[in-house]
Amino acid sequence: MNSKYRLTNLISSVEKKMGRVSIFPAILCIAITLFYCQSSFAQDSNSPMQATKYKNVKWYGIGQIAFKPGKMDDAMGLVKKYFMPAGKAAGNPGPVMVLENQTGAWDVTVIWLLKDGPSDLEWKVSPQSVASNKELLKLVGSKEKVKKIREEWVSDIARSSYNVALQEDAFAGGGK
Repeated sequence: MNSKYRLTNLISSVEKKMGRVSIFPAILCIAITLFYCQSSFAQDSNSPMQATKYKNVKWYGIGQIAFKPGKMDDAMGLVKKYFMPAGKAAGNPGPVMVLENQTGAWDVTVIWLLKDGPSDLEWKVSPQSVASNKELLKLVGSKEKVKKIREEWVSDIARSSYNVALQEDAFAGGGK
């Protein structure tokens, strides 16, 4: 069975389920996927595929937050008053960048350098979090106040997302 026949059958079955009007995006996705799959395997058949590890890359954690209506200033106030001073006192590096988004679904984007790459994400509770929490406790004076501050922070957030990205040397500094 050739790929053109399989693609035609796939399109037909999707059209039956979804209707003709919404099929164009599905066709486009399928075409792009087929193109990339074929090009990635179109290596010289005499050369076996080789394992390749990234070299000279930096890994980043990218957090995106959407606050509840009218709560962004309150939430950012908590960050400035409590979380940033506690992190600094604990010796933890702050984010590489904090962006206040002007368009899109997210209010704030925070970018953190993952010093040890993806292995930084293996912790349920990281040593940096433990140290920051100790400093936050010193700052506010009681576990109850720490709990109240964290609850307020969480209550200000409508939704959040976290992604991991890498930067290769070739793209660092705008490709210079």
